[in-house]
Amino acid sequence: LAQLAKWVTPHLGYGSGLLDLRALGGIFCVLVAVLLGWFAWLLPLPAVPRLLAIGALWLVVADGGMAGYFISPYPEPAAMVGILALLIAVLAYWRTPQVGPGSLFAVVLTAMFTIAVKAQTWVFLVTVVPLLLARHSRGASLRTRMRAHTPERAAWPLREVPLEWVRSRAPALIASAVLIAGTVGYL
Repeated sequence: LAQLAKWVTPHLGYGSGLLDLRALGGIFCVLVAVLLGWFAWLLPLPAVPRLLAIGALWLVVADGGMAGYFISPYPEPAAMVGILALLIAVLAYWRTPQVGPGSLFAVVLTAMFTIAVKAQTWVFLVTVVPLLLARHSRGASLRTRMRAHTPERAAWPLREVPLEWVRSRAPALIASAVLIAGTVGYL
């Protein structure tokens, strides 16, 4: 983002070949606004609760204490962008009828970005991995199976349940392993 701000700086009339932190702050503001709009679009709520939720999230992002970081070389704004992008990726992952490689890749990519931006954000690994593993990766989604009232688990012999759990979550297990390995490698 600093390279983008360096490219934008002369176009804003702040000087050529230099990095002006005001340009970086503007880029972060636009990026946060786009992410908040995207999050509002994906949020599965009626209009009024959706506006209240996005308004509360906006108050956190637009706090005066955070605004100063937007025009600084510190990693906090990039971490905030990563957290917002991770929220969007997880929301999209949970809203798709069937888990695909794109949604898994988006969650892993945004989680790894968030973790790599600031070392303290490794704790997101503790929440992202269970979220990945909680979702059935093959066949119909849990919501679809519940609506159809098909008791698939009742037909499984007890010894096959752990194996079926691993089989149904193989892509998420691989994605979790990649995320854990990337985090350990980064730290």
